[in-house]
Amino acid sequence: ANWSAETNRSLWTGIAEEMGVMILHPIHQGNTVPAVSLGGERQMANLWAAIAQVEKQYSVDTKRIYASGLSQGATESLLLAGLRPQKFAGVLVFNPVADFSAFYNDVPTIRDLLEKDCSGTPTSAAKEYARRSPTTYAAQLARLPVTIYWAQNDELIPNGAASQGGKLCDLIRAAGGKLLREVRHANQHAYPFCRFDATTKKLEVYTRDVFVASVKDLLGNARRAD
Repeated sequence: ANWSAETNRSLWTGIAEEMGVMILHPIHQGNTVPAVSLGGERQMANLWAAIAQVEKQYSVDTKRIYASGLSQGATESLLLAGLRPQKFAGVLVFNPVADFSAFYNDVPTIRDLLEKDCSGTPTSAAKEYARRSPTTYAAQLARLPVTIYWAQNDELIPNGAASQGGKLCDLIRAAGGKLLREVRHANQHAYPFCRFDATTKKLEVYTRDVFVASVKDLLGNARRAD
């Protein structure tokens, strides 16, 4: 997401040691707002460069490279795998924006930012909105083990079933995606990490069990030869 490495540390601490992996936490490269990258070209170039640098610097099992993220990080993980499915062994995402045109239409407060970042509206800059939308790459994602969590009552990304996570899952299945795992939930946007009660202003932190179990499932996959 647009969390800092320190914020994510509480979630990922122990995973590397327990499961024998390296965890790469990229810094966001937003075009308009530093922490809001929204799958922009600068951000995607940064992600590819980071992966290449790790492969150059360390001994990496190229059959076991994975993408995972929450929210904005979920969107960009899906874009990585959708653009180069042959590079990844699996994807695990939580509550992504899957269709930026629908996001623009459904969330008026995001329109100014999207218009600046995408250089137009979904009508005038249709190719850019499509380029950033994981729904565009459903056929490529259908080749991979992909787990998608999406919220039926997401307070930040509405209309999940028709326009976002649910829509993407339907498209992946329609493309023959037999390795898709869809997890619908009603725990708001940041599940399975935390939940914020806007009325009481209290933050509920979930146990890590669901998160860790999902990571273990992800790491059980190895890239197959096409």
